[in-house]
Amino acid sequence: MLNVQNLTKTFSDTTVVNAIDFTVGEKEIFALLGPSGCGKTTTLRLIAGFEKADHGKIELLGQPIGGKGTHVPPEKRGVGFVFQNYALFPHLSVIQNVAFGLKDLPKAKRMKRAEELLEMVRLQDLQHRSPQAMSGGEQQRVALARSMGPNPKLILLDEPFSSLDPELRESTRLEVHKLLKSVKMSAILVTHDTEEALSFADRIAVMRQGQIEQVGTPEEIYHKPETAFVANFLGQSNIIQGIADGRRVQTQLGQLQIESPAFGQVSVSIRPEHLVMETPNGGCVGTVCKRDFKGSDLTYEIDFNDHRCLVQTNYDCPVQVGQSVEVKAVESAVVVQEQT
Repeated sequence: MLNVQNLTKTFSDTTVVNAIDFTVGEKEIFALLGPSGCGKTTTLRLIAGFEKADHGKIELLGQPIGGKGTHVPPEKRGVGFVFQNYALFPHLSVIQNVAFGLKDLPKAKRMKRAEELLEMVRLQDLQHRSPQAMSGGEQQRVALARSMGPNPKLILLDEPFSSLDPELRESTRLEVHKLLKSVKMSAILVTHDTEEALSFADRIAVMRQGQIEQVGTPEEIYHKPETAFVANFLGQSNIIQGIADGRRVQTQLGQLQIESPAFGQVSVSIRPEHLVMETPNGGCVGTVCKRDFKGSDLTYEIDFNDHRCLVQTNYDCPVQVGQSVEVKAVESAVVVQEQT
């Protein structure tokens, strides 16, 4: 559907997007996830045609639309764009905003199509309202309806839920996800919110400093990170050094099983929820130095003199600060590359 190869963009002397490759399939929701300044929004703007690439190639349904030597104008790419601030016209009504992008249709058909789109996003009863009189979630759905009006082949979503409060953000995200799946439309979401990417996307590309560190399903990215950066960006993780001998690695926590065979000096990642605390029984003993109650669970920090690790437990765990414990793994660790 969408094929991005060796895509590169430099501003002045700074390479913002550095030779990235990824694909987006038919009906797939794809996420570009990473911290601010990692190049994800620039990547989206290159796909939309708002920026010109220095190197590489962008193909949509097999046709080149961007890259070195090729630049199809944004309005001719068949790509819809939902901006972070929605970009609705305050002087136009909701239905006029949605109809704005349908200039190729006669006026009567334009308004009928706008009504259909508003019904699709369940805002038909608010079609004559001003956008300023609507909630953030409603404005988001108006912006989505407008972007879908010309029947684009691909929808691009630039941090679309970031300005909403947490409760509204979740409900709006669910509604938008359901809508995109119901119309079988491909989409790319740009976000720095890990939970948003994990719950919204079919696949995720984690970006760092203009490059893609890993692409995979939410489950693959979370449970099998390839780098220490991915492990930590997708949630808390313990990065531990040790000596591997096949499927085992000897660490400061004792011996751990590892997901894939490795030998020699390695770094491994293991999530706090994949560790448990036990009464000392001849193994590596640490001291509980911190206990954070988070309502539904607890996070403990354990000091092993030259190393500390995090352990996540149920909310009712009785272990207190100052106690001595052993830490055991209930899942395999994953070998990761350290950050450079």
